[in-house]
Amino acid sequence: MQDISVKEYTQKQIIEESKKVAVKAKRILQEISTFIKPGISESEAKLKADEILRAHEIRKNWHNPYINFGTNSVLTFLDKTKETMVLRDIDIAYVDIGPIINGIEGDAGHTLVFGEDKLFKELQFQSKRIFDLGVKYWKEKKPTGIDLYQYIHKLTEDAGFVFHLNPAGHLIGSFPHIGWKKGLNTYPYTPEEGVWILEVQIRHPEKSYGAFYEYLAEVNNKPVAYAFYFFTYSSFLAKPTLYLEDIFVLPEYRSKGIGKALFKHCVKMAHEEDCGRMEWMVLDWNKTAIDFYEKVGAQQIKEWLPYRLDEQNLEKLLKNI
Repeated sequence: MQDISVKEYTQKQIIEESKKVAVKAKRILQEISTFIKPGISESEAKLKADEILRAHEIRKNWHNPYINFGTNSVLTFLDKTKETMVLRDIDIAYVDIGPIINGIEGDAGHTLVFGEDKLFKELQFQSKRIFDLGVKYWKEKKPTGIDLYQYIHKLTEDAGFVFHLNPAGHLIGSFPHIGWKKGLNTYPYTPEEGVWILEVQIRHPEKSYGAFYEYLAEVNNKPVAYAFYFFTYSSFLAKPTLYLEDIFVLPEYRSKGIGKALFKHCVKMAHEEDCGRMEWMVLDWNKTAIDFYEKVGAQQIKEWLPYRLDEQNLEKLLKNI
């Protein structure tokens, strides 16, 4: 059985688009996390997160980035930060983002550990483990949202921690949200694939440290990588050009040849479509990618400078023409 509000909502939703957005959100989460290093403050990290979101042309978020360090790692989305923490050499932190991409919410969050601390590493490990076991239980047993979170609470207790989030888990999809407004932990039906975010937030029963993990709940054919490309036309060559807009592989699936296979597929497509060339952009700090591209014979175009008009300047220009 299914709550009627969720049924109507799901019918309007393009589930595959939600999965693509989830992968994109996870990529942005990973990018933000690379800039979180000892010495940075929470406020500085949030400003950097906003900058990265804007660089990805994210104009709207379901919620502002939650970035909490140290003892603030026990704070939930309902809590207000009383003190801005600075990340220590040995510390724990979590990052939670909710970008809206093409009108669809992508929610992703995880825990980071710095230095060697047994408790911090255990919190990080258990938050992801409990999430994974929760997804496995949902796939195999088809529980209600209520039963699913009762199982997650039991896993947390068995691990020696306290589940620390209520409401927990939520509906996603086209923005603004319609349908079930309460947490997944109160949902009396089996959660539908591709439209629910499973959230796990745990804490130590006595010490003020916690961990967080969330992602889209999906069953089979998990997307682990993507390549976005399209065709333009070269008036100079009088031939089409394949433009590779983006290529991404989830961190846990890297160094397995997946990115190389996607790149090779794009090369094959360019050849089959009789393209005069294949082009793409790469960030100047991405040495791994640059080394790979140069190894396969790609050349940096130094005489061309990229220009961009963002949405705000497009509107401004239209008004002034």
